[in-house]
Amino acid sequence: MKYFNLTNLIANNNRVMKIILGSTFDIKDIVCYVIGYIIIVLTENGDTICYTNYL
Repeated sequence: MKYFNLTNLIANNNRVMKIILGSTFDIKDIVCYVIGYIIIVLTENGDTICYTNYL
């Protein structure tokens, strides 16, 4: 959305929508997404291992 400047087209002058959609790129967002993905993968794999031990 940021690459094609869709935020300005969708939100126009609505400040709340710009905050929700995000108006700037920040590498910290990508880092947080990667950390969240790793946490989900680790917890999902851990649940699978625990359940298969009980079968």
